[in-house]
Amino acid sequence: MRLAHASAPRASATRSVRLLCLAAALLIGAPAGAATLRVPSEYPTIQSAVDAAGSVDDSVLIAAGTYQESVIVAGKCVTLIGEAGPASTTVTGLTWTTDSQSATNSWSAIQGLTILSSTTIHGLRNNFSLSGNDFQSHVEAVADWRNANMGILVTGCTFHGGAFLGGSDWTACYVYVSACTFQNGELQVNPPGVRVLDSVFSDAAINVSWCEEVTVSGNHLTGAASSLSVFSSLHGISVDQNTLTDAGGILLRANLNTNSCTDNTLIRSGGISCVGGSSRWLITSNRIERGSAGISVDAEGYEDNVTGNALWRCAAGVYFGTSTHGPIAEGNSIVECSSAGIRVKSTSGAPELHRNLVVRNHPGIVINNSTAVLECNDSWANAGGNWVGVTDPTGVNGNISADPFFCDPENGGLGLASNSPCLPGHHPQGDDCGLIGAYGQACGTSTAVAEMPLAHSTWGVVKQQFAEPGSR
Repeated sequence: MRLAHASAPRASATRSVRLLCLAAALLIGAPAGAATLRVPSEYPTIQSAVDAAGSVDDSVLIAAGTYQESVIVAGKCVTLIGEAGPASTTVTGLTWTTDSQSATNSWSAIQGLTILSSTTIHGLRNNFSLSGNDFQSHVEAVADWRNANMGILVTGCTFHGGAFLGGSDWTACYVYVSACTFQNGELQVNPPGVRVLDSVFSDAAINVSWCEEVTVSGNHLTGAASSLSVFSSLHGISVDQNTLTDAGGILLRANLNTNSCTDNTLIRSGGISCVGGSSRWLITSNRIERGSAGISVDAEGYEDNVTGNALWRCAAGVYFGTSTHGPIAEGNSIVECSSAGIRVKSTSGAPELHRNLVVRNHPGIVINNSTAVLECNDSWANAGGNWVGVTDPTGVNGNISADPFFCDPENGGLGLASNSPCLPGHHPQGDDCGLIGAYGQACGTSTAVAEMPLAHSTWGVVKQQFAEPGSR
C-alpha cells in the first residue's frame, strides 16, 4: 500500500494540447489530391521518385529491397514509406534539408525503412514524423530556428546509434517520442516541449536539456550506460513510472515552478537527485533497491516534499541540502542503508518529518536544525544512534522506537505484519498517527526481528554493535 500523495503539477495546457494534436495527426492520411510515386515499378530509384515529387504532401512508396543509394530530399514536404517494413526495405543513407517554406500544417515522414548510415534532417519548418524505422547509425532531426509551431514525432523506431531531436538555440518546436527502442546510444532532446514515453533504453541514456516543459514516463532503462537526466528552465518536469535496472540514476534540474518525480523504480542503480533554483520538488512513491545513492534534494524552493518512498539497502537514504527551505519528509520507509536514513542539513525553514519508518541505517535520522517538527516517526535499531543532532524525541508527539515487523525484510518485503506498531490504530502509546512508513499491512502476525546481514554492514558498524558500553 502506498500513501496518497500530492498530485503532479499540471503541464502547460497549450503545450500539452499541441503535443496531443501532433500525435493524433499521425493517424491522418495524405490529403486528397496528393500523388503516390512507386519505386521501382514507376521510378527505378528512390532519388528519382523524390526528384519527381511535388513540393508538398506527395508520397514515395518503396517496395521491398536493398537500395544502395544515399537519398537527398531538399525543399519538399514528402513521405517516404517502406511498403514491406524495415525488415525488408533497406536504404544506404538519407539527408533531408529545409522542407517547403510555402507549406502550411503539412507533414514530412519516414516510415518503415532500415537506414544503414547516419540520417541527417536539418532546417525543418513543418511537422515531421519518424515511424516504424530501424536506424543503424546516428539520427539528427533539427528544426529551423525561425519556426514556432512544428513538431517532431517519433514512434515505434529502433535506434542503434543514438539520436538528437530538437533545434538550435531556442527553436520553438515540440518533440514526442513513444514506443521506441534505443541501443548503445543516447537520446538527446532540447526543444521547449518534450514527451518521452513507453520506450526501452539498453545501455542508452535519456538526456533532456533546456526545455520549458517535460514529461518522461513509462520508460525502461537497463545497463551501466543508461541514465535519465532532465534540465527544465520554465514550466516544470514530470518524471514518473520509469524503471531503471543495473543502470545509473535520475538527475533532475529545474529553475522554476513545481516539479515531480513519482512512482519510479530503481534496482541496483543510482538514486534520485533533484537540484535547481527557485523550484519545488515533489518526490513521491518511488522505490530504490540496493542503490548506489538514495534521494537527494538541494533546491532553493520552499517545502520540497519527499513522501511515500521506499529505500532498501542503499548507499544513502533521504538527504536535504543546505539550499532547501522547510523541507518535508513524510511516510517514507528507509531500511538498511549504509549511511543516514534521513539527513537534513541546516535550512532556513523548519524541516518537518512525519510518519517515517527508519530502520537499521547508519545512523538513523540526522538533523542540524533545532526548530524541526518531528511527529509519529519510528526510528529503530540504527547503528550510531536513532536520532543525531537533536534531542531524542522518542515518546513525544507520537515518535517511537520499535520493531516494525516487516513481512520479508531479507528480500526487500517492507510491507507490515498484522501486529506492526506502525499500522493505523496500533500505535503503542495510543497516538492517532495513521500509517507509519510507505507500505501498509502485507502479511499476518510476525514475531521475527529483522536482521541486518553482515554482508551489508561495514566494519565500523560491526564494531559499534559489539563494543563495550561507554566505549562507542
